Amino acid sequence: MTRGVRCAVAVALAVVLAGGLAGCEEGVAKAKPQESGAAATSAAAEPSGTTTPSSSPSPSGKPSSSAPSTSTPPPSTARPTPPAKPSTARPADGPELPVAVTVTTAGGKLVIRGGGPAQEFTVTLRNTSERDYAHLAIGLTMEPNWGEGEGEGEPGLWPITAERWDPASRTWRKADIVVAGDVAVLYVTKGGTALKQGAERTVRYRIKATAPKPSATTGLGVDAVVTDVPEETSAQDRMAGYTHVPLTLNKS
Repeated sequence: MTRGVRCAVAVALAVVLAGGLAGCEEGVAKAKPQESGAAATSAAAEPSGTTTPSSSPSPSGKPSSSAPSTSTPPPSTARPTPPAKPSTARPADGPELPVAVTVTTAGGKLVIRGGGPAQEFTVTLRNTSERDYAHLAIGLTMEPNWGEGEGEGEPGLWPITAERWDPASRTWRKADIVVAGDVAVLYVTKGGTALKQGAERTVRYRIKATAPKPSATTGLGVDAVVTDVPEETSAQDRMAGYTHVPLTLNKS
Protein backbone atom coordinates (compact mmCIF):
# COMPACT_ATOMS: atom_id res chain seq x y z
CA MET A 1 0.00 0.00 0.00
CA THR A 2 1.26 3.34 -0.94
CA ARG A 3 1.81 6.17 1.51
CA GLY A 4 -1.09 8.20 0.06
CA VAL A 5 -3.52 5.40 0.44
CA ARG A 6 -2.50 4.86 4.07
CA CYS A 7 -3.07 8.47 4.82
CA ALA A 8 -6.57 8.35 3.33
CA VAL A 9 -7.47 5.27 5.33
CA ALA A 10 -6.20 6.89 8.51
CA VAL A 11 -8.27 9.99 7.95
CA ALA A 12 -11.40 7.88 7.28
CA LEU A 13 -10.92 5.91 10.46
CA ALA A 14 -10.45 9.08 12.45
CA VAL A 15 -13.73 10.48 11.15
CA VAL A 16 -15.58 7.26 11.93
CA LEU A 17 -14.17 7.11 15.47
CA ALA A 18 -15.00 10.76 16.10
CA GLY A 19 -18.60 10.20 15.04
CA GLY A 20 -18.90 7.12 17.26
CA LEU A 21 -17.54 8.93 20.29
CA ALA A 22 -19.96 11.78 19.79
CA GLY A 23 -22.89 9.36 19.64
CA CYS A 24 -21.79 7.65 22.81
CA GLU A 25 -21.47 10.91 24.69
CA GLU A 26 -24.98 11.95 23.61
CA GLY A 27 -26.36 8.60 24.73
CA VAL A 28 -24.69 8.94 28.08
CA ALA A 29 -26.01 12.47 28.49
CA LYS A 30 -29.53 11.33 27.72
CA ALA A 31 -29.32 8.40 30.17
CA LYS A 32 -28.20 10.50 33.15
CA PRO A 33 -31.51 12.44 33.67
CA GLN A 34 -33.44 9.14 33.72
CA GLU A 35 -31.21 7.75 36.43
CA SER A 36 -31.63 10.98 38.45
CA GLY A 37 -35.42 10.83 38.15
CA ALA A 38 -35.53 7.20 39.25
CA ALA A 39 -33.38 8.01 42.23
CA ALA A 40 -35.72 10.87 43.22
CA THR A 41 -38.77 8.63 42.90
CA SER A 42 -37.13 5.96 45.04
CA ALA A 43 -36.19 8.52 47.70
CA ALA A 44 -39.75 9.85 47.84
CA ALA A 45 -41.14 6.33 48.25
CA GLU A 46 -38.88 5.43 51.18
CA PRO A 47 -39.81 6.60 54.75
CA SER A 48 -37.60 9.42 55.95
CA GLY A 49 -37.19 8.08 59.50
CA THR A 50 -38.48 11.35 61.10
CA THR A 51 -42.02 11.83 62.46
CA THR A 52 -44.05 14.61 60.98
CA PRO A 53 -45.91 16.47 63.76
CA SER A 54 -49.68 16.20 63.69
CA SER A 55 -51.62 19.20 62.54
CA SER A 56 -53.69 19.01 65.78
CA PRO A 57 -51.35 17.88 68.58
CA SER A 58 -52.82 16.98 71.99
CA PRO A 59 -51.67 19.16 74.94
CA SER A 60 -48.56 18.11 76.90
CA GLY A 61 -48.00 15.25 74.50
CA LYS A 62 -50.84 13.23 76.09
CA PRO A 63 -53.21 11.26 73.85
CA SER A 64 -56.25 13.35 73.11
CA SER A 65 -59.47 12.06 74.62
CA SER A 66 -62.45 11.35 72.46
CA ALA A 67 -65.03 14.09 72.19
CA PRO A 68 -68.13 13.70 74.43
CA SER A 69 -71.09 12.09 72.82
CA THR A 70 -73.79 14.48 71.73
CA SER A 71 -76.38 11.80 71.07
CA THR A 72 -79.69 12.22 72.91
CA PRO A 73 -80.61 9.31 75.28
CA PRO A 74 -83.86 7.53 74.49
CA PRO A 75 -86.86 8.84 76.44
CA SER A 76 -87.79 6.94 79.61
CA THR A 77 -90.78 4.64 79.39
CA ALA A 78 -91.40 4.63 83.17
CA ARG A 79 -94.64 6.24 84.26
CA PRO A 80 -94.27 9.28 86.52
CA THR A 81 -95.44 8.82 90.10
CA PRO A 82 -98.72 10.67 90.61
CA PRO A 83 -98.80 13.23 93.44
CA ALA A 84 -100.15 11.95 96.72
CA LYS A 85 -103.70 12.96 97.56
CA PRO A 86 -104.22 14.83 100.80
CA SER A 87 -105.32 12.52 103.59
CA THR A 88 -108.44 13.12 105.64
CA ALA A 89 -107.63 10.35 108.13
CA ARG A 90 -106.64 10.82 111.75
CA PRO A 91 -103.11 12.25 112.10
CA ALA A 92 -100.70 9.37 112.68
CA ASP A 93 -98.91 8.89 115.95
CA GLY A 94 -95.15 9.12 115.93
CA PRO A 95 -92.16 11.14 117.10
CA GLU A 96 -93.63 14.32 115.61
CA LEU A 97 -96.42 14.28 118.20
CA PRO A 98 -95.49 16.26 121.32
CA VAL A 99 -96.91 13.82 123.87
CA ALA A 100 -95.95 10.14 123.94
CA VAL A 101 -98.88 7.83 124.77
CA THR A 102 -98.12 4.38 126.17
CA VAL A 103 -100.67 1.68 127.06
CA THR A 104 -99.61 -1.15 129.38
CA THR A 105 -101.77 -4.28 129.71
CA ALA A 106 -101.50 -7.69 131.31
CA GLY A 107 -99.92 -9.94 128.71
CA GLY A 108 -99.47 -7.01 126.31
CA LYS A 109 -103.00 -7.18 124.90
CA LEU A 110 -106.64 -6.45 125.70
CA VAL A 111 -108.94 -9.47 125.73
CA ILE A 112 -112.39 -9.31 127.33
CA ARG A 113 -115.24 -11.79 127.50
CA GLY A 114 -118.89 -10.89 127.31
CA GLY A 115 -120.30 -10.84 130.84
CA GLY A 116 -116.86 -11.64 132.28
CA PRO A 117 -114.52 -9.66 134.57
CA ALA A 118 -113.01 -6.34 133.55
CA GLN A 119 -109.45 -6.14 132.31
CA GLU A 120 -107.22 -3.41 133.67
CA PHE A 121 -104.67 -1.35 131.76
CA THR A 122 -102.73 1.84 132.35
CA VAL A 123 -102.22 4.89 130.12
CA THR A 124 -99.06 6.96 130.52
CA LEU A 125 -98.69 10.43 129.01
CA ARG A 126 -95.17 11.86 128.71
CA ASN A 127 -94.71 15.44 127.55
CA THR A 128 -91.71 15.38 125.19
CA SER A 129 -92.34 18.88 123.82
CA GLU A 130 -90.92 22.25 124.85
CA ARG A 131 -94.24 23.62 126.05
CA ASP A 132 -96.48 23.20 129.10
CA TYR A 133 -100.06 21.97 128.76
CA ALA A 134 -102.62 23.52 131.10
CA HIS A 135 -105.43 21.11 130.24
CA LEU A 136 -104.57 17.73 128.75
CA ALA A 137 -107.14 14.90 128.93
CA ILE A 138 -107.24 11.24 127.92
CA GLY A 139 -109.87 10.24 125.38
CA LEU A 140 -110.87 6.61 124.69
CA THR A 141 -112.43 5.65 121.37
CA MET A 142 -113.31 2.56 119.37
CA GLU A 143 -114.90 1.94 116.02
CA PRO A 144 -118.44 0.51 115.87
CA ASN A 145 -118.36 -3.27 115.85
CA TRP A 146 -121.46 -5.43 115.56
CA GLY A 147 -119.69 -8.73 115.97
CA GLU A 148 -119.23 -11.60 113.58
CA GLY A 149 -122.34 -12.56 111.62
CA GLU A 150 -124.32 -9.44 112.48
CA GLY A 151 -125.09 -6.64 110.04
CA GLU A 152 -124.72 -2.94 110.53
CA GLY A 153 -127.86 -1.37 111.99
CA GLU A 154 -128.87 -4.47 113.92
CA PRO A 155 -128.92 -4.34 117.74
CA GLY A 156 -125.69 -6.30 118.07
CA LEU A 157 -123.27 -3.57 119.23
CA TRP A 158 -121.06 -4.77 122.06
CA PRO A 159 -122.10 -3.08 125.34
CA ILE A 160 -118.63 -2.07 126.54
CA THR A 161 -117.99 0.13 129.54
CA ALA A 162 -114.82 1.69 130.93
CA GLU A 163 -113.87 3.05 134.35
CA ARG A 164 -111.01 5.20 135.62
CA TRP A 165 -109.35 4.83 138.99
CA ASP A 166 -109.60 7.96 141.18
CA PRO A 167 -106.67 7.91 143.66
CA ALA A 168 -108.17 10.75 145.72
CA SER A 169 -111.39 8.89 146.58
CA ARG A 170 -109.85 5.47 145.97
CA THR A 171 -112.80 4.42 143.85
CA TRP A 172 -113.51 3.55 140.21
CA ARG A 173 -115.34 6.26 138.30
CA LYS A 174 -117.10 6.01 134.95
CA ALA A 175 -114.99 6.84 131.90
CA ASP A 176 -116.46 7.55 128.48
CA ILE A 177 -115.66 5.52 125.38
CA VAL A 178 -116.52 7.40 122.20
CA VAL A 179 -117.82 4.91 119.61
CA ALA A 180 -116.96 6.48 116.26
CA GLY A 181 -114.79 5.85 113.27
CA ASP A 182 -113.44 9.39 113.05
CA VAL A 183 -111.87 12.11 115.23
CA ALA A 184 -115.04 12.91 117.17
CA VAL A 185 -113.28 12.07 120.46
CA LEU A 186 -111.02 15.10 119.99
CA TYR A 187 -114.05 17.42 120.08
CA VAL A 188 -116.17 15.86 122.82
CA THR A 189 -113.44 15.14 125.40
CA LYS A 190 -113.44 17.78 128.15
CA GLY A 191 -111.55 18.55 131.36
CA GLY A 192 -107.98 17.42 131.78
CA THR A 193 -105.12 18.46 134.04
CA ALA A 194 -101.77 20.19 133.59
CA LEU A 195 -98.76 18.41 132.14
CA LYS A 196 -95.52 20.39 132.08
CA GLN A 197 -92.71 19.77 129.65
CA GLY A 198 -90.70 16.70 130.57
CA ALA A 199 -93.40 15.49 133.01
CA GLU A 200 -95.50 12.34 132.77
CA ARG A 201 -98.76 11.09 134.20
CA THR A 202 -100.16 7.55 134.52
CA VAL A 203 -103.87 6.71 134.82
CA ARG A 204 -105.42 3.34 135.58
CA TYR A 205 -108.40 2.09 133.57
CA ARG A 206 -110.46 -1.03 133.30
CA ILE A 207 -112.79 -2.19 130.53
CA LYS A 208 -115.47 -4.89 130.31
CA ALA A 209 -118.37 -6.15 128.22
CA THR A 210 -121.60 -6.38 130.22
CA ALA A 211 -123.29 -8.95 127.96
CA PRO A 212 -122.10 -11.77 125.69
CA LYS A 213 -122.17 -11.11 121.96
CA PRO A 214 -120.61 -12.84 118.94
CA SER A 215 -116.80 -12.80 119.03
CA ALA A 216 -115.04 -9.96 117.23
CA THR A 217 -111.71 -8.17 116.93
CA THR A 218 -111.49 -4.41 117.06
CA GLY A 219 -109.22 -1.85 118.66
CA LEU A 220 -109.12 0.76 121.39
CA GLY A 221 -107.80 4.21 120.51
CA VAL A 222 -106.19 6.34 123.22
CA ASP A 223 -105.74 10.09 122.62
CA ALA A 224 -103.99 12.85 124.51
CA VAL A 225 -106.44 15.70 123.91
CA VAL A 226 -105.77 19.43 124.33
CA THR A 227 -109.08 20.72 125.71
CA ASP A 228 -108.48 24.45 126.35
CA VAL A 229 -108.67 25.52 122.70
CA PRO A 230 -111.29 27.44 120.68
CA GLU A 231 -114.06 25.50 118.97
CA GLU A 232 -112.64 26.16 115.50
CA THR A 233 -109.33 24.49 116.39
CA SER A 234 -108.46 21.69 113.97
CA ALA A 235 -108.24 18.03 114.98
CA GLN A 236 -104.50 18.06 114.36
CA ASP A 237 -103.98 20.87 116.86
CA ARG A 238 -106.25 19.22 119.43
CA MET A 239 -104.42 15.89 119.36
CA ALA A 240 -101.16 16.01 121.30
CA GLY A 241 -100.59 12.24 121.19
CA TYR A 242 -102.22 8.99 120.10
CA THR A 243 -101.85 5.22 120.16
CA HIS A 244 -103.97 2.22 119.24
CA VAL A 245 -104.33 -1.08 121.08
CA PRO A 246 -105.84 -4.27 119.56
CA LEU A 247 -108.93 -5.43 121.45
CA THR A 248 -110.32 -8.96 121.24
CA LEU A 249 -113.93 -9.58 122.24
CA ASN A 250 -114.77 -13.19 123.13
CA LYS A 251 -118.32 -14.42 123.40
CA SER A 252 -117.47 -16.87 126.16
